[in-house]
Amino acid sequence: MKRILFITLIGFLSFFDLFTAVTLEINPNNVVYNYFYPSYIDPENPGAQPILFWLTAINEGNEDITNYEIRLGFQWRDILLVDNAIIKPQPGSIYYVFEVNETFSLSSRDIILAEDTGDFYIEEGFEFDELIDANDEFKDLVLELGYFPDGDYIFSVQLFDENGYEISQPAIFTFTIITPTSITLISPGNPVGPSITNIADSNPYFVWFSNMINYEFRLYELDREITDPEDIELQYEPYYEDFVYNNLVYSYPPQAPPLRDGNIYGWQILADVVTPMQTKEEKLKSNIHVFRISLQEGTDPLKQLLINFFQQINFEGIEEVLQMLKQGYSLNKITWMGEELGVEGLNDLLRQISAGDKEIKSVIIE
Repeated sequence: MKRILFITLIGFLSFFDLFTAVTLEINPNNVVYNYFYPSYIDPENPGAQPILFWLTAINEGNEDITNYEIRLGFQWRDILLVDNAIIKPQPGSIYYVFEVNETFSLSSRDIILAEDTGDFYIEEGFEFDELIDANDEFKDLVLELGYFPDGDYIFSVQLFDENGYEISQPAIFTFTIITPTSITLISPGNPVGPSITNIADSNPYFVWFSNMINYEFRLYELDREITDPEDIELQYEPYYEDFVYNNLVYSYPPQAPPLRDGNIYGWQILADVVTPMQTKEEKLKSNIHVFRISLQEGTDPLKQLLINFFQQINFEGIEEVLQMLKQGYSLNKITWMGEELGVEGLNDLLRQISAGDKEIKSVIIE
């Protein structure tokens, strides 16, 4: 009885060692793109293949591994687009015998174009046509847009031995597609035109709306009123620049060059458009809003923000309200759905209105 138990235990340990024989790592394992075109994973277009990730495999078992297979999966959201595509190393290739303590690396391009390398052959293909046809919703969106629709995409890689047993844990690469929306400036200032908004705050909040992640803030100091926004970019160097990470609000910092009383400034927000194959620098740009620093007006920041807020939305009686505020009516408090709002709350509300998440039906002045 003891001998049987001993043999069973050894068998279990051997299976366990086999299961954990190979360690797989993918780098990077998660990225965000703004556009992803079908050609990026189409084996028929090798020249359009970017490198999405690098796969590293390490044989940490007790024996060499031969005749193994690499299984691939690919899904969009919760929809499986590719299930168990399989590539195997060619006999005689440097990958055919995976020796103990050996490490090899493959790029996503090597995996997708496996047969073209000469080191692997395809047993069950990563068929591009089948991928597109795997789901009607996905196919319709690709044909309509010309690129992959928004959402999470999961690319999985796992090694199996010749008997179909797992010899590694799955390695996962996830990319998320967020098609960019335009960058809409909210406050302070107005678009370049016949009138310039005066603000009484030399360290204002800059507020905008977009679905991008990281932004570049640019501020221009102007020596005259400008009627064409293109003249600002062509004729002026930025007075101040900074990067804004994962935020839609930027507070002008005290250590930045001062905003001088009476001077006119223009500001703009930019964001990099990210694709797997960045052949040139692409940027998404907002328009330019201008404002004048007018400290002698004595307008407090919240009141000035409220003026800018009303100028961004439209409701009956807006002109009368703006005139009252500009003529010196005091502002005690602002309430939204029974809660009092400060500067940050008003900024957040305006972002939600710009995004279409909330709508103002009426404004009550007491």
